[in-house]
Amino acid sequence: MNPPCLFGPFIPGFRIPKPDYSALSTNLYIYHFLTKKGRAFPKVQQTADIRDVARIHVEALTSALESSVGRKRLLIASPHNSNFKEAVLFIADAHPELRDRLVDANTEPQFPPNRLQIDLKRVEDVTGVKVDSYYTWKETVLDTIDSLLAVERSWVSQGYEVEIPALEDYGL
Repeated sequence: MNPPCLFGPFIPGFRIPKPDYSALSTNLYIYHFLTKKGRAFPKVQQTADIRDVARIHVEALTSALESSVGRKRLLIASPHNSNFKEAVLFIADAHPELRDRLVDANTEPQFPPNRLQIDLKRVEDVTGVKVDSYYTWKETVLDTIDSLLAVERSWVSQGYEVEIPALEDYGL
């Protein structure tokens, strides 16, 4: 299985006891939407919701043998457009209290046309996970933000100061 940039909420009960931004992994990109400092958009176009990727991996464990379905090397990505300007607008609509923190949605990078061909029908044939069952981009973004805000509230409640670091500090 080969997924692209992964986003999504943390598992229930997930904790990061003190500010450790590297523990946010690629969700740091989404968290960075909550800062006005510079252009804070991912440098990738293709994304996937971690819940979809996890489900595909689990289903692959019990899928038919390669002898009947062919080689099981699969590219995985969301069938939904991961438009980062839309993501910021989703957040602003769902959380009006965050509008003063949000990055300027109009600074979203323009990507060249998608050249990576991902055959999600093949993923379905091998794993049984139907394309229409994937989380939407809006669900992914809002569930991720809600999860990140819960982590942030936890840090603040413990007296930590939260300052979202530059993406470059984490190799992103």
